[in-house]
Amino acid sequence: MRHNGCEPYSGNWLSGRKTHQPAMDDLKRFPTSKLKPASASFGGRLAFNPYCELPPTIWYGIGIALEPFDLEDCAPDPDLWGTTIDTTLSSGGIILPFRDWKKINGELGPIEDVGEGSIYVSGVHNPVDIRLVRFKRIGGTKFRINLDLEIAFEFEGSGFSDTRCSLEIEPEYSGLSFYAPIWNDPDSVEFPNDWKIPENFDKTSVQELFERFVDTSLYDLNQDGKSFKLLPRKIPTEQIAQQDAAG
Repeated sequence: MRHNGCEPYSGNWLSGRKTHQPAMDDLKRFPTSKLKPASASFGGRLAFNPYCELPPTIWYGIGIALEPFDLEDCAPDPDLWGTTIDTTLSSGGIILPFRDWKKINGELGPIEDVGEGSIYVSGVHNPVDIRLVRFKRIGGTKFRINLDLEIAFEFEGSGFSDTRCSLEIEPEYSGLSFYAPIWNDPDSVEFPNDWKIPENFDKTSVQELFERFVDTSLYDLNQDGKSFKLLPRKIPTEQIAQQDAAG
């Protein structure tokens, strides 16, 4: 079952999902070889929600703009949706243990499903789950990220069968974001004491929130109204060369 981001899903990636697909014999095989990244993004956001008992957490996510391609004979309903695919793929729910963004490295997975990953095909958002993700910083704020993914095409009845694919991208790390929440009924909102949520959100209090998870001295904090952005500080070219030489 898909979730709204409040309660992570655990277990087999298809267990509990109520699918709405056509008969199995009618499903097409999606041509995953045509999934070619055109550009990509990598960053995180700080969020919390007392209504679903989600404590302050930084969720990292990846967005991939794909090169347009033609499904040709693979299109399940060309009269309705055409045959050209021009879409993006997203994956999220990644929790990284690194306080220093420059040390993000290694692999982890599978990632618990929090309903943040999808690819838009056949007029529906098809869930995307991460089986394995590998990180390697290759210079400055740029990372090489390898993703092993599972796409639940059958979940919303796209006309394709569920499938797996692997992608490699090299995005720049964009940093972290936080948007001060606006509650429908602020007087009813209560936080557990151990969450230590500030009464007001300004640059000082938001930086203290971020500091619980990352070394904020490695970032610059910008504010635009209720929106906050923690931007990774650029690494001087000579420092990058020294780090590369040191391995």
